[in-house]
Amino acid sequence: MSCAAAASAQGAAFLDYDPDARSLGVAGASAVQEATAFSVWNNGATSVFSDNKFAAGASYGMWQPSFADVKQAAVAGYGVISDRWSINAGFRYDAYQPIETADENGIYSGSFTPNGMHATLGAAFRIIPSLAVSASASFVHSDIGGPQAANAVAFDIGLLYRSGNFKAALTAANLGTSLNYGGTGSYALPARIDLGVGYGIGHAAGRHTLDVSAQGSYLLSGGARAAAGLRYCFNGMVNVAAGYNCGLAGGLPSYASLGAGLSFFGVSLDFAYLLASADTPMSGTMVINLSYAF
Repeated sequence: MSCAAAASAQGAAFLDYDPDARSLGVAGASAVQEATAFSVWNNGATSVFSDNKFAAGASYGMWQPSFADVKQAAVAGYGVISDRWSINAGFRYDAYQPIETADENGIYSGSFTPNGMHATLGAAFRIIPSLAVSASASFVHSDIGGPQAANAVAFDIGLLYRSGNFKAALTAANLGTSLNYGGTGSYALPARIDLGVGYGIGHAAGRHTLDVSAQGSYLLSGGARAAAGLRYCFNGMVNVAAGYNCGLAGGLPSYASLGAGLSFFGVSLDFAYLLASADTPMSGTMVINLSYAF
C-alpha cells in the first residue's frame, strides 16, 4: 500500500466511502433520495417516509482501484416500527492492499492488511407529516499496523423535509472522537455537513418517474464539494442514474457517475461506476448491491 493510502487510512477516510450503489449512481447527491437499505449512511430520516416496512441489503465495492484499492463489504437495513418511528442499522468492513512487514533487522517477516470496521445503529422520528429527524451512533475501528489499533465513536444527524414532490435535507456525518494509533498525534474523523435538495417528476402517475437532486458538502477538516444527479425509473422495475461530483476546495477529486438497477417482487440489484481521468483516485470505483424490501 502506498504512503498516501496509509495516510488516508489513518484518518479513517473509508467512512466517506458510500456502500450504496444508488447513492453512488447520483454521485453522492443522496441526502434526499428515497430510502434504501443503506440509508443509515446517507440520511436515516428517509426511512420513516418509506412505503416499505422493512429493507435489508448487502453490498460489495472496489474503491480507488488504481490508488488505494480498497475492498469494501457491507450489510445494512431499516425497519419502520410505527407511523412515526423507524430504526436503521449497518456494518461495513474495508480492507486495503496488504503491505510487507520486516523485523528490526529489516528481514521480511510477513504481511499485514490495513483495515477498518464501522458498526452503526440509529433511529428516525417523524416530527410532523412533512418533517423527520434521525440520529445514529457508530463504533469505528481502524488498524494500519501501528503500535495499536485505533477506535472511535461517531455520530450522524439528519433532517428531511418533504412537501409534495419537493425535498430538502440537512445532515451531519462522522462527528466524534479522534483516532489514535499509539503515536504522538491523533487523527480526526472525516466529519462533514451536507445540504441537499431534490424534486420528483411523475410520481403521481408512477409509471415514469424522474428524480433530480443536488447537494453541497463541507468537510470540517477543510474542503468542499458539490454534487448533482438524476434517476429515471420505469414502472418501479428499471432505473438508470447519472451524476457529477465536483471537488471545490481542499484538493477533493471530481468525477462522474453512472448507475443502473432492476427490481422485481421486492428484490433489487443495483450497480454504480465512477468515471474520471486516469490520474484521479476515484477512477474505476464501482459498487454493487443486492437488497430486499417489503
